[in-house]
Amino acid sequence: MPHGYYGYPFNAMQQCLATNDVLVVYANPRGSSSYGRTFAEQVIRDWSGEDYLDLMAVVDAAVQQPFVDAARLGIWDYSYGGYMTARTIGQTDRFRAAVCGAPCFDLTSMYGTSDIGHVFGDLQWGCEVEFARYPGGSHLFMSVGFPEHRADVLGRVLTWFKEHLGDPA
Repeated sequence: MPHGYYGYPFNAMQQCLATNDVLVVYANPRGSSSYGRTFAEQVIRDWSGEDYLDLMAVVDAAVQQPFVDAARLGIWDYSYGGYMTARTIGQTDRFRAAVCGAPCFDLTSMYGTSDIGHVFGDLQWGCEVEFARYPGGSHLFMSVGFPEHRADVLGRVLTWFKEHLGDPA
C-alpha cells in the first residue's frame, strides 16, 4: 500500500542486502504516512506519478556519490513498492536488475479481488467509469463501423460530458 510507514523498524531485506556488500538506498516517497495525512494523500489517484519522480530524484542524488556504480543499479520492493518497481522498469532502463515483490501488475484485475479489500480501489483510484463494448468493431469503428455503433458512441460521449461537465456558464 502506498501509505506504509517508513521509519526505523528492522527490515530483513535491507539487512540481508547491506550485509552482503550491496549498497541500500532507502527513500521515503510521497504517499507514505510518516509525514502526516496531507503527504500520504498526495498519491491518491496518482500512483507512480509524483512519487515516481521523487524516487528517481533520490536515485539521481545517489549516483552522484563516488561510491555508487551507476552501471550496477538494482531495484526491489514489495506490495506497492513492487508495483512501483514494475512501473519504474517500464519507464526507464537505468536498472540492471529488478525484483517485484507481491506487486499488482493490473489495477483492473486487482479491484475487488485482492486481499486488501474492495474499498481500497474506491479510495485510491475510485473514479466513475462506463464500459461499452462494440462487437466486431475495429480501432476505426467510429469511422467505418456499424452505423448503430457509431451513433451509440456519439450519444454516450455527449451524455458523459453533459452529465460530468454541466451546462455552460
